[in-house]
Amino acid sequence: MHRLSSFATTQQVRVTATSRFIGTSNPAFHFPPAVTPDVLRSKYRFAYRVRVENLSSHQYVQLLGRYWEIQEHDGPHSQDAVDSPIVVNAPETGAVGQLPVLRPNQVFEYTSGADLGTSRGSMQGHFYMAVVPEDAVCLNSGDDVDIIQESDKFEAVVAPFPLVGYCSSNLGPQSEIES
Repeated sequence: MHRLSSFATTQQVRVTATSRFIGTSNPAFHFPPAVTPDVLRSKYRFAYRVRVENLSSHQYVQLLGRYWEIQEHDGPHSQDAVDSPIVVNAPETGAVGQLPVLRPNQVFEYTSGADLGTSRGSMQGHFYMAVVPEDAVCLNSGDDVDIIQESDKFEAVVAPFPLVGYCSSNLGPQSEIES
């Protein structure tokens, strides 16, 4: 499983991301016959699990949002990219609707998914984070985060991790970044 994972640590916040292929979807069952062939292409479905750990023994941090670059690949290597990456920039919507506050040594974990038009791809990005006071409360997507000072904000790196829709012995090494 480590070959489908990445690890990165930024300002005492460690992010681990792991992907899993969950199958293909056949949109032909959902659209009328007159729909164009591009719409009828099968999608490769991936689940990914993200674990955000506050490694600090004294600092409270809050996850504010996320930034993803999702890249489809034609071949087994990252240089085999198809088109430009899909970019998701959601700086104030948390993750899965939550903006959790992580106490020292606390963990937040969630699972989400991505659909690709190719059987291989990769994801990378960062979480918008902030150092917050001990009495900070967890928020939900849509709550006001403007009260957080810009100087307290930082980006916790999510190192690239592969999305592989079939068995392959050429997955490459796991990614690990320290900053």
